Amino acid sequence: MITGLVAVAAFAACSGTAVASAAPAAPSGEVSVLGRCPETKNVYINGAEAHWTVWCSGSRVYVDGYVKDTKADGKCAEVYGSVGSVAVNSANACPKGNKKTFAWNASGNSVSLYLRLI
Repeated sequence: MITGLVAVAAFAACSGTAVASAAPAAPSGEVSVLGRCPETKNVYINGAEAHWTVWCSGSRVYVDGYVKDTKADGKCAEVYGSVGSVAVNSANACPKGNKKTFAWNASGNSVSLYLRLI
């Protein structure tokens, strides 16, 4: 389980090399997760959760998962970042209990994903 105000996952997905993420600093800190292909993550922040799986095939990187709003606070949960060099954003999950799935792929071997409330 990963917790924090902003949760970050950065992968050098197919290369097997861990890389540091360059995420903006969150007011109360942040959590960085490093990994490689294949990788599955469960990420939690106060008011949201997400689950995703990353894998590689050929010269492409794939991600699928979900984002869920877990708190009745008027905010929506979102997963955003990049898959390869492609910017991605999930649909907003809200109100509380709402869950949205996502599936992305792009050429490349890395992903940087972020869970946030908006």
